[in-house]
Amino acid sequence: MMDPVSCKAAGSEGSGKQRALKAPRLALLIPTACLALAVGSVALSLLVTFRSQDMESRLHALEKDRAACAPVDTRTQDGTVPEQSAPPVMTEELRELVETIVQERLGEVLPKIRLARDLTQECNCPPGRVTGDQG
Repeated sequence: MMDPVSCKAAGSEGSGKQRALKAPRLALLIPTACLALAVGSVALSLLVTFRSQDMESRLHALEKDRAACAPVDTRTQDGTVPEQSAPPVMTEELRELVETIVQERLGEVLPKIRLARDLTQECNCPPGRVTGDQG
């Protein structure tokens, strides 16, 4: 049997071992976490770089498409602009036709305005009662 003093010493010796085991774990945990954060930061920056390059290439392709659709310069070799035809003139007959079509479409779409009827301001009492009756 162990005496109480030796039990205390054995108990404190066991907790000392636990502390000794926890200290290296904690010492390993901090550098591991820093390494994980560094690797995550590098991965995130690579992802952002890749996505921005992809967006820039799509933007460049859109600009090329837009440039292809842009109006071509019609100047001749000597730098003068050829005569352009005058814009089409709307004749009176065509103008009236367009006006009637627009009015028809507006008539279908716009709400109809209804005028209130003129009614005399008489009593709306039930039949048989007169306005001044206190019955």
